[in-house]
Amino acid sequence: MAGVEVRFEDVWKSYEAVIALRGVTLTAPGGRITVLLGQSGCGKTTLLKIAAGLLEPDRGRVYFNGVDYTRVPAERRDVGMVFQDLALFPHMSVFENVAFGLRVRGVRGLELERRVREVLDLVGLDRSFYNRRVTELSGGQQQRVALARALVIEPKVLLLDEPLAHLDYKVKQRLLEEVRRIQRSLRITTIYVTHDQLEAMAVGDVIAVMRDGYVVQVGTPREVYENPRDLYVASFFGDANILDSRFAGLNSDGLVALRFEDVILNPNGDVDVVYEGVVEDIVFQGAFVSLEVNVNNRSLKLLVPRREFAKQGVSLGSRVRVGWKLSEVRGFNSGTT
Repeated sequence: MAGVEVRFEDVWKSYEAVIALRGVTLTAPGGRITVLLGQSGCGKTTLLKIAAGLLEPDRGRVYFNGVDYTRVPAERRDVGMVFQDLALFPHMSVFENVAFGLRVRGVRGLELERRVREVLDLVGLDRSFYNRRVTELSGGQQQRVALARALVIEPKVLLLDEPLAHLDYKVKQRLLEEVRRIQRSLRITTIYVTHDQLEAMAVGDVIAVMRDGYVVQVGTPREVYENPRDLYVASFFGDANILDSRFAGLNSDGLVALRFEDVILNPNGDVDVVYEGVVEDIVFQGAFVSLEVNVNNRSLKLLVPRREFAKQGVSLGSRVRVGWKLSEVRGFNSGTT
């Protein structure tokens, strides 16, 4: 069964003199994960709180499956939310933290026990965790408890506000996989807030890039990455060289974007533009090696697969050639930054 579609229509919100949202219109498809991606202060958490009913918009409407929920109070929205600080009860056990929302809703006895056990099993916490206090758990385990507490009430919509921000890389990767697994098994509409582009690509079906209270581009991760709407999206969602268009090989004025991985080191033909330069920096990044090359006093960055780099015999100070296909250069309409 398809999940609940959440639609924001011309939503505005201000905090005194600060305009947090500026006419946001956005649809979060039912049964999918929509990621709100942007820098701090762009309005993504404000939009999430409006979806939850924790804030009311100054103007605009919010619809759940076409029904106007703008003034529906939070407790009547059937929404589960995981906050950045998790907001777990330190004096309660894992079981009681998860059961809290059910008790508030009047669920008791065997039904409560069944639902708590099922959701704890879903998030990978076995019975050995039930009686532990949350203060005795690791960060990743606490995150699983928070997710279980949000899911146990069987919400129509799941809202996640930077839920993995304070976790280390490996734990974060495991939990991102868990979030996707759980969401796919439940088919629950999920809106996920983050400032981390890699996190957004790992978890999102749809990505909405936000800036200064606007939604500036919406699409799948691949669509947004390969066809950024403007220079901001190109440089924020992924890494890109921002170049003068004529230097990049175009017969026009303005600025363009060229992804690091689309610059070829010492190309053997099959490119449209070639320059010579000097290697000024080399950073090993595991599967790839990042190079910075000075070309006519311009800094150009590229990513080279580790094995390919090893074949090149390049070191700091080496003179190299760099090139690219014109089809990889992304130009934009004037005024898009």
